[in-house]
Amino acid sequence: MTREYLDGDDVKAQLGDVALRMVTQRRARAATPRWATYALGVKYKCPVDNERCPDDTWAEPKGLKTHLIQDHKFEEGNEEARRKLDENVKRGIYFEHHH
Repeated sequence: MTREYLDGDDVKAQLGDVALRMVTQRRARAATPRWATYALGVKYKCPVDNERCPDDTWAEPKGLKTHLIQDHKFEEGNEEARRKLDENVKRGIYFEHHH
């Protein structure tokens, strides 16, 4: 009976609509800055070794970028400075253990 019910054209159409909404919602969530933190446990910490930093971590790269600019005087005005900033943000990535 269940197989017959699921084979009905109306049910197939409804399931297709629900699946499309679910995929659309998932893609929208995945486009947010915090998705990597939620889905993979990605966090950011300061990669600057020669200066003492607080043990702050950030859930988004924007927080680490702000820290590097404000506290370590990184620049972002030209392409080379942006590249250096982006490299240090990548160096600061770590994966927080999820239970």
